[in-house]
Order: sequence, then C-alpha cells, then structure tokens
Amino acid sequence: DADRVGPDDLLLVYFAGHGVTRDLGPRGARGYLVPVDGRSTDDGTPVWSSLVGMNRLEDVSEAIRAKHALFVLDCCFGGLAVSRSSPPLAAGLASRARQVLTAGDRDQAVLDGGGDGGHSVFTGALLDGLAGAADRDGDEVFTFGELFHHVGRAVEHRTDGRQTPVQATFKDHEGGSVALFRPGVEPRPTDVHERLAQLERTRDQQLAELRRLSDALLVRDLAGEADLLWPETPEMIGPYGAWLERARALIGRRPLHEATIRRVREQAYLEQVVRGVAEEREGGTPDWTLADRELRWRHETFSALVEGIAVIETLAADVEARRVRSETVAERTMTGPEVAARWAAARRAIAAHPAYGRLDLPPQLGLVPLGPDPESSLWEFGHPRTGDLPSRDPVSGALAITPGTGLVFVLVPGGTVRIGAQRAAPDLPHFDPQAEEDEAPVFEVPLRPFFLSKYEMTQAAWRRFTGRNPSVFAPGHGPTATSAVDPTHPVESVTWEEARETLRRLGLVLPTEAEWEAACRAGTTTPWSTGPDRDSLRGAANLADRAARRGGALWADIEDWPELDDGFASHAPVGSYRPNAYGLHDMHGNVWEWCRDAYAPYGTAPADGERQAEARVSRGGSFFLRAAFARSANRSSDPPGFRSDDLGVRPARPIDRE
Repeated sequence: DADRVGPDDLLLVYFAGHGVTRDLGPRGARGYLVPVDGRSTDDGTPVWSSLVGMNRLEDVSEAIRAKHALFVLDCCFGGLAVSRSSPPLAAGLASRARQVLTAGDRDQAVLDGGGDGGHSVFTGALLDGLAGAADRDGDEVFTFGELFHHVGRAVEHRTDGRQTPVQATFKDHEGGSVALFRPGVEPRPTDVHERLAQLERTRDQQLAELRRLSDALLVRDLAGEADLLWPETPEMIGPYGAWLERARALIGRRPLHEATIRRVREQAYLEQVVRGVAEEREGGTPDWTLADRELRWRHETFSALVEGIAVIETLAADVEARRVRSETVAERTMTGPEVAARWAAARRAIAAHPAYGRLDLPPQLGLVPLGPDPESSLWEFGHPRTGDLPSRDPVSGALAITPGTGLVFVLVPGGTVRIGAQRAAPDLPHFDPQAEEDEAPVFEVPLRPFFLSKYEMTQAAWRRFTGRNPSVFAPGHGPTATSAVDPTHPVESVTWEEARETLRRLGLVLPTEAEWEAACRAGTTTPWSTGPDRDSLRGAANLADRAARRGGALWADIEDWPELDDGFASHAPVGSYRPNAYGLHDMHGNVWEWCRDAYAPYGTAPADGERQAEARVSRGGSFFLRAAFARSANRSSDPPGFRSDDLGVRPARPIDRE
C-alpha cells in the first residue's frame, strides 16, 4: 500500500526466490521475479503475465513517496533489474535515493544455499553485514556503500568469483544515500558543520583516547619479550601462555584504534570541505599536507599503533606455534615409545663405551639418537627442530645429507686435553714449526663430554629456522665454475652476535676454543689432525687451490699450494671431505667457525670474556686461505659484528643432567 509510506520514510524491498530470463529477440532479454503464485504451462513454459517483470520495479520506485528506497534481490539474473551505472557518492540524507543491491549479475544464476544459518550465500552475507560486519567506520550506521562493500567481497570470496553482486540505481535516483541505523542510533547530521561538531571529542573522550595510546608501549614490550621466549622447552609453556593472553587482549582492541583513525580522517576531510579545498563526497580522503597538525599527529600515531598491532598478531601466531612445539618436544624426542627405546639402548651403549668413561647419559630434550658412527664408534644424535633426521646407508653406515636434513651432533669424549702449539721444542707435545705466538703456551684443560655438530651448519638449516640466508656464496650466486652452490653448503656471512642469538633460540651454543680444538685434534698432537705435513690434508680439507683459480678467484694464497685441486672454488657441501677420527667433517678449511670465547693471548685473560665489544675467536681456516691457517691450533679473531663470506657456524651443546 503506497499510501502507508511517507515522504521521510526509508522503504526496504527484499525479494528472495527464483528469477528467470525471457529472450525478447532483437529487444534483448528481460528478467522476471517468480512470486509464490507464479504459474507455468504443462511443458514448463512460464506464464509471463503471472510473473513480475524486473523492469516494473522502476515503475514501483517512481510511485513510492518515500525519500529513500533500497531494493534487495536475492534471485537469479537479478542484474537485469538495473543498469550497470554506479550510484553517485554524495554524502547525506537529504536527497532522494533509489538504490539496488542484487545477488548476482544479469547473466548469473545464484546459489540457493551455502551461507550461514541455512541462508543463501548472498543473504547470509547481507545478514552478517547488518549484524555489524559492514560497519567499517564503527559509527553503528550502515551506508549503502558499506553494505555493498561487505556483501560484494564476501559473496565473491565464498563463490570463487562465480557470483558477483551488483550495485546500481533506478532512474528516479537523485543522489541521496540509503543509510540503515541500529536501534537507538540517531541519524548522522547532513550538514557538514553539524557533522564536524558531532566529531568533536569531550574531555573524557580525549582522556580515554590518550589512555588507549598506552597500547603503543604494550606493542613494544610484547615485541621485545617475544625475542626472549626461547628455547622451545616445557618450562616455556607458562610464559608462552601469559604472553599470548596479553597479545590477544591487545589485538582485540584494534577495532577501537581503527575507529579512531576513521573519525580523525573524516574530521580532517570535512574541515577541508568547509575551507573549500575539497569537494564533499562519501568516503573522501583528506590531503594530509593541508591538515591540522593535531589531527595529522593523531592519524599518524594511531596508524603506527595499528601497524604495530598487526606485527604482534603475526608474532602471536609464531608464539602459539612455539607453545605447541614446547608441549610436544618431550614426547617427540624423549618419552614417545619409539624414541624412548632408542634412548634406553643409547644409554646402555654409551655407559659401556671406553671413550666415554662410563658416562651415564640421560635422554636429552630435543635430540634423537642415531646410533654410533661406524668408523669413529662415537655416538651421533639428530636435531629435529632444525630439519629431518638423516638416514644411514645400510652398507657403509654413512649419513645422507640433503637440504632437508637437520643438525647432527657427535657426543665428543671429555677428559684432560692439551690446547695450543709451540715451535721451540720438537721433542715436546704439540710441536708445530708454524705456530704463532698467541698459540702458546700449550696448556691442559679439563673437559666434560659435550655435543658438537658433525658438520658446519648448512644454509638450508639456517634458512629453515631464521627465514633467511645471509650467505654471499648462495644458490644462484655462487662461482661460475663447476662448483655451483646448493643449500647443503655451509652458511656464511654470519656475525658472532647473530650466531649466538640464533643458537640460543635453538637451545644451543657456540663451542669454546678448548672444545673446538679438542674436537678438531680428535686425540692427535700434530699440526693437523690428518698428520704433520700439509699433504696429509688432501681429501680432508677445502683450501685455496686450482679450483678457486678456475672459478675466477685471484687471492694470493692460491700460490702457496698451486698443485692442490680440491674441486671447489668456494666452500663445498658439508661432509664432502674425509672426516677426522671423531667423525667430524670440515674442521680444517671450508669456512672459519666462530667460537664462544673472547680473544686474548693464552695466559693473559679469561678465555670466555663477557665484554660484548671484545673480539671473538674463530677457528679452522677456510677455502680462501692456505693450509697454515687450517692448523688445529691456529687462532683468528674479529669483532662480534664482523661478517665474511668464509666465516660460518658449527653449533655445540652441553649435556643436560638429570
């Protein structure tokens, strides 16, 4: 009854049902709504006179006195009811509005179901929008633009683009804008000055907004604390939960901050409308170079806060993953039935092994026994957090290293070991004619058994944990000779600080100098673990050589041993060369390896210094240098922030006691 609708009313016309198309030949196609009493002939042909032609909706629209009318059509081919013209974006409620929202375009059949609550996809999205999801600016008013934005995106996403809602206007539209208000919400003023007055904050609102800015400190605190929540152990489950509770509360307040940004943006824009530097339109954007400084500050400050919350949301997903791994790491590496049996066998064998001095090794969180190396007889352990456990060749017993392989640790025997070298007395231990002054005096160090990585840490393992590969010689960026780089090459260009922090997060450490040299020597007293002469290094080390010259390298150390050809211009895949007596590969050459200690001549300062600015020791030499630098006792040092394309990492780990 058209008389029941007054000139200041909003009329909502909603139709859900079937729609059909009639081919009119040269005149095109016409869409029809099928009412409940619509008829068809025995052969299924529609009786067109019993249906409602979609073109008649425009006639109805003109006859209605209501200032605003919204037609919502959830039916097939609803796009035939309208033309594809976009409605004007004028803001305000004063002008006549005739806006249309259809479930699909003129050539689209739409889904009857698939939405929430048993509704169609379109109606489900519509109801979800009216329940609050469409209120983009948080003012409890749903404009036609907001409604279409929400419904259109939701339907296209749920239907993979097969159904695309249409927004349009009828010919009697005069530029107004339909707006739906929640109960108790007053319509927004149409006058720009009134709307600006409404956006002015009371003193209480200003204080509340200022208090909300304290969330910026929480963003900073949470980001900093997340860096400390390592390693992933059962003891960290509680701290992870407490951090996540605070982070989720912060994330829940993000809509409040986003609403502030929208209000500030609107206020800045309307002020520019009043000043005549902007034309009024719905959703207008201010020119921030012309905006009031306070508004600009508020916009930038809250925008930065929202960006920070987005970072915390990403961090929360990572912390949650850490929490889950912390809850399962014991079962995966210690207490699960299969791994527990492995540990029981390893514990018995290690206690009986003569090299370990009746060591009673309890299960180690985060490690899985792999069995003894067939040549060294020392026990080896996989580290699942950094990758897959390697398989062992059933004939040779050698481990197969792939890009997916994680770290492998050797249980290195303890005892009293001699460290250093001297060139004064050939009849005394550790005589080395090339020994440097800082390698003397030779001294004894008591060491407990410890874990040391069988290989230098690969680029693949580093990238898997950190998400990046800092190496200069990386896949796609290596030498152009025959030795192309792959992910099993050692990671390099890592600073001591980066190595220490990354290993801390994994529950690992850098080896001390004493541990490194004891492991490198593997019970030997000669300059190299392979023997007293550099020729003994053939097949056991990657040094400066003819392969480097073929790869275009011009460094001088190539001339030291011109006939050497180890096959690699730069570093080689880990494990490419013969291991030492402990089964450790690349202790000589390939890349330098950071140690934990601060550098000091022996006997002049504590080896494990605490001052962060102190130079740190590296050991082992590299592909870049001659054999003398790869001697077991040779020491080098660099600042903790130094990085080089021939300097990498060999992780270590102390034994966890029961």
